[in-house]
Amino acid sequence: MRFSEKLSETVVFLLVGSVIVGILTGEKGWEKLHPFTQDIFYGVLSFLLLDMGMVAARRIKKLSETGYFIISFGIFMPVVNVIISIMISKLIGIS
Repeated sequence: MRFSEKLSETVVFLLVGSVIVGILTGEKGWEKLHPFTQDIFYGVLSFLLLDMGMVAARRIKKLSETGYFIISFGIFMPVVNVIISIMISKLIGIS
């Protein structure tokens, strides 16, 4: 396992765990976790996104091996999901 993979798992575990602890301990516990969930979140997120971009750049040559279905699925499925989400939100009255 690469360091960046272990780091991303650790970051996700830290963020999810701190949110769960904050919910269980209430407002007072949430204030104590504020430096970890708010202040350093954007810095850690930027490093995580940078690492993900570097991993994607290293794997870009393998994209041609996967075929057009995977590429078109990755492009069109988010659009389909947004359309479905908008329709459901309109049906239940969310603006």
